[in-house]
Amino acid sequence: MLRLSLSMEPSSRGRAAFWMVAILVITTLANVAIGQIVPRQARPVIVRDGGSLFDLATSGQRSVGHRYGFYLAMGETEGAKLITFPRSGVNRVLLRAFGGMELEGSQYEPTGHDLPPLGEPLGELETDGGEIVPYWVIPGEPDDTYWIATYEDGYVAVAGSVMPFPGGGS
Repeated sequence: MLRLSLSMEPSSRGRAAFWMVAILVITTLANVAIGQIVPRQARPVIVRDGGSLFDLATSGQRSVGHRYGFYLAMGETEGAKLITFPRSGVNRVLLRAFGGMELEGSQYEPTGHDLPPLGEPLGELETDGGEIVPYWVIPGEPDDTYWIATYEDGYVAVAGSVMPFPGGGS
């Protein structure tokens, strides 16, 4: 009768277990040490200080920020509706999904408004037409209605409580 035994002697099992634990401990310590030495931007997993989805989208891959950053920024305003001029390229589906806002189209002049100083843009938006434009957000009250103005070849989402919609109505 052929008997195959894969068992090890008790002393060799103990040595194998010791070396496996030792290798795991050494590997863990090496990972922690290397994680502290490697510059933050070169690490495969980067911890973000802000923690919001907007911060994550705009600080990651540029294309992700272009596609979703504006909509996530609108979501942080907690607004209810965004009014925009025809052919603005703002995506209704993305605004609803990531901004939690309804999109309404209206005929009005988006240029020539007396906007406050805006500083640096909050990010860049890739419109449905494929154009990349800088954008700013002038926040207002929760459940506010926002509208789009143009500024320096970009878009400004203006809260109606800060500056009333120029087209009347909403």
